[in-house]
Amino acid sequence: MKLKSTYQPSISFLRSAILIILLTIGASNSSQFSSDDEYYAWHRDRINQRWLPLDLITDRHVETPLPIHVYIISSGIDRHHIWLSNKCAPGDSEHFVTFDDSDDDCSFTACDVLGYGTYSAGLVASDVYGYNTFAILHAVKVTDKNGEVYADRIVDGAQWVISHDAGAGVYKLVVVDVSIDGGDDSVDQAMDDLLQAGIPVVTGAGDGSGNACLSSPSRVPGVLAVAGTTEGDQRWESSNYGDCVDLFAPAERVHSTLPDNYMDVRSTTRASGAFVAGFASALKTRHGSNLVDHWALIFMIQSYATPNLVQNSESTYDGVACDIETVASITVVSEGIRSDQNLRITSPQSESSSWRLFEVISVLALVAAVATGAIMWPRSSTRQKTDSYVYDKIAEI
Repeated sequence: MKLKSTYQPSISFLRSAILIILLTIGASNSSQFSSDDEYYAWHRDRINQRWLPLDLITDRHVETPLPIHVYIISSGIDRHHIWLSNKCAPGDSEHFVTFDDSDDDCSFTACDVLGYGTYSAGLVASDVYGYNTFAILHAVKVTDKNGEVYADRIVDGAQWVISHDAGAGVYKLVVVDVSIDGGDDSVDQAMDDLLQAGIPVVTGAGDGSGNACLSSPSRVPGVLAVAGTTEGDQRWESSNYGDCVDLFAPAERVHSTLPDNYMDVRSTTRASGAFVAGFASALKTRHGSNLVDHWALIFMIQSYATPNLVQNSESTYDGVACDIETVASITVVSEGIRSDQNLRITSPQSESSSWRLFEVISVLALVAAVATGAIMWPRSSTRQKTDSYVYDKIAEI
């Protein structure tokens, strides 16, 4: 219900109030968070700067790209999630299930009971937690509602991705969200088939606190295997490690989407792989003509990363993912109108000083306006208060 006041302010007061509101919006228009904000995505904060401490600014450099289709081999995707519904390819035929999922009580193809795929999808493309909000998502469901996964299902899913017609001149990228400890030769071959078809593959290194070279698909040459870090740039204690690790990225306490319009914090290298997949998909569309194959993409991502950074990495490569084009944008402040994808980036120091200056000017202007009678304050008003509640759900649809 719209609240109504019991007075009618003067026209001059309304004009002044509107002007002050507009100036306030323009001056305070930044994406700086507090560290305890439930929407603060520290993983997005980490990728846009080289060194700690985090500056609580989560902007990233994403231009309007050519179309890229990201296929998530996992437990499905909740395509009705409020933050994913406009990211997923429309229609059941655009998603694939490697078995009969009717037992999962699905209302649509490749629904997600376990939440793994929805969590990864949010880190790839959701507006709040993802990196490339332009990516078009496809679910490739290979697990049942109990989380069981078999090699032949992964193989079938990979073959469907290769054969799926996403349109001429459209880029593809695959996120493999499942792994088989001990490895499987058929899964290794399926990943290599994707690579040979010109489709980059990104995966988390695994959560077993062991050698990434002993699980599939992280051990496959050419698959971008991403190990996990903490907010302090240490290797997350449960992350796999070793010579097969190509990169490090946030894994501990990472926010993302879950089915039925939920959001949650999880610790897993699924987060590392999915977020880097969003970053990789943006690079693929940004520099597609220069990335002749998956090795070129891996080389570019590693060249962007900040090397020799991860403590206790136990890996040959210990660089943390970083988008140097975003870092450059922060160094040279870009002006302009903000949007969800193309954000004006400011440093916290310049933002705070600009805001203090605005506050001083606003107070002086307000005092002068009252003194000269330009603003007529209302004599009385009645305030109405509404209760607010904190929901676990983001929204009810």
